[in-house]
Amino acid sequence: KDQIRGLARQYRFFHWHLEFPTIFDADAAGGFDCVLGNPPWEMVELSEKEFFANRAPNVATSASARQRQESIRKLETDAPALWAEYQDARRLVGGLRHFVQGCGRFLRSSVGRINLYPLFTELSTELVSPSGRAGVIVPSAISMDAYNSDLFGWLLSETRVVSLFDFENTGQLFPNVDGRYRFCLLTFEGKSSGSRVIDFCFFAHSVEDLRNHGKRISLTKADIQDFSPNTLAPPILKSDEDKAVATVSYRRLGVLLDRREGKTSPWLPAIQRMLSLSDDADMFRRREELPAEIPKEFERLYAGKTIHAFNHRFAGYEGKDWRLMNGVELADPDFVPATEYYAKTKEVASRLEGKWPSDWLIGYRDIARATDERTSIAAIIPRVGCDTHCRNIYLGVERTDLAVCFVANMNAFVFDYFARQKTIGTGIGAGVLEQLPVVTPIMLSTKCLWCGNSAWTMTTWLVPRALELTYTAWD
Repeated sequence: KDQIRGLARQYRFFHWHLEFPTIFDADAAGGFDCVLGNPPWEMVELSEKEFFANRAPNVATSASARQRQESIRKLETDAPALWAEYQDARRLVGGLRHFVQGCGRFLRSSVGRINLYPLFTELSTELVSPSGRAGVIVPSAISMDAYNSDLFGWLLSETRVVSLFDFENTGQLFPNVDGRYRFCLLTFEGKSSGSRVIDFCFFAHSVEDLRNHGKRISLTKADIQDFSPNTLAPPILKSDEDKAVATVSYRRLGVLLDRREGKTSPWLPAIQRMLSLSDDADMFRRREELPAEIPKEFERLYAGKTIHAFNHRFAGYEGKDWRLMNGVELADPDFVPATEYYAKTKEVASRLEGKWPSDWLIGYRDIARATDERTSIAAIIPRVGCDTHCRNIYLGVERTDLAVCFVANMNAFVFDYFARQKTIGTGIGAGVLEQLPVVTPIMLSTKCLWCGNSAWTMTTWLVPRALELTYTAWD
């Protein structure tokens, strides 16, 4: 009993139906007429860097994940008290994850990397009465993040969402939160109200902006299905003009990959991550750990920062830091920039086996923001290793000229315009890229109306121009 009471005090167990027996009946029906909340925005995970930052800085600042793991293993004999504290922290986080994913109460919010705010949001859907409403202050990623797609998609499918007002924190509404951070006021009903028009406002900076009807956009569930058929994530539309342009474009082009039953994609794309530095640490070596002449057993490991639009040599690693390549270096077709990490050649080969026959790859930057100079950045790169933030796109079309056109499409200004409307945080994940409008191969085979040659197709006109920007080096 003492142990049970101790665990109850430690974990602070709380049962809503026992605490509020007059609100919920014996069958767990009922609920509150109004639920308001500002839940914590924290990941349910143990960051080794953060845990050891003050306890053992030498562990937190290890040069690589492999070295950090070695330092942690040594704590068991060198610092047993710290080792025990670390194991307790791991057990606490692991136990919480196990409970959340196995209790059956968070079926839609416990997907992938678990954050607390979706858990509280889903909990609110159970606490509110059928005739009531709930409002929560949560990161705007609730509506667009891949891990939240099950929860928000369900709320939309059930037509329970009333409004979503997105704020950028530049006005320091939350003084202790980064000014670039986005959060929203999400309001939903206790049960479905049938067909509904949902009220949206994006990039608000104050409550006064919500009174500006020029910034408010109304969308139906059907509208959102046109824009995001896979996840029902609403695009960031700032005006009715944005909505009109997006509606025409998405209905004409569709999206890159529509995963609904019966739908097909003419590009047959597969968007994948090849390698992650969190994989087996023995796969990788830092540049400083290798000799001046890189052994054949290792390949460069491209990061997102290595590339830019049509440029596979945008940045390189030198003197323990990254820098942009200069004009002289880029003019030299023999110049090969170094990378911070190198991956074992056999690992790269195994990850590419059966996926792509060519000696080049398509890569794009996973790290991106809607406020950057360019949001969508893609390039044709050598057949090398790629880390988490340089994702690969494998196309199902065999024609190289179409692949070149595809990369050109990703670097087009108009594509960037639509990418910005789907980028809520600091990355373009596969789920976002799949739901952007892309010119189809059939459209690329149609007559080029502006080139002055009646025999030219859009592919004929586009390919030499894209290759001139791309093929600048022998690697």
